[in-house]
Amino acid sequence: MPYIEITIALSIKKLLQGLDSGFPCCPRGADKPKTKCNTNQKYMNLYSGPEYMMHFRYSSIMVQVYVAFMYALFMPIIVPIATIGIFNMYVVERLALSYYYR
Repeated sequence: MPYIEITIALSIKKLLQGLDSGFPCCPRGADKPKTKCNTNQKYMNLYSGPEYMMHFRYSSIMVQVYVAFMYALFMPIIVPIATIGIFNMYVVERLALSYYYR
């Protein structure tokens, strides 16, 4: 699910940027501006992305670790499952910080 979420977010961001500047199939003339934004702030908000909320990611990792430690004695398989989940979150967050967030 995290891979689908980041794919949807990046697709929406690129679609909005394409609508603003015109798609490659429809180039603008030399006399027309390359953006439809009226102010610099609108332009920066469109192309920079949202701010990164660290506390949501930190709490999610803490919940996974807590649940894994709580039930590891009764279900040993939960430790590798939690490890895979944390690794997936790591990969998605690295990609999101590189391409989506400010």
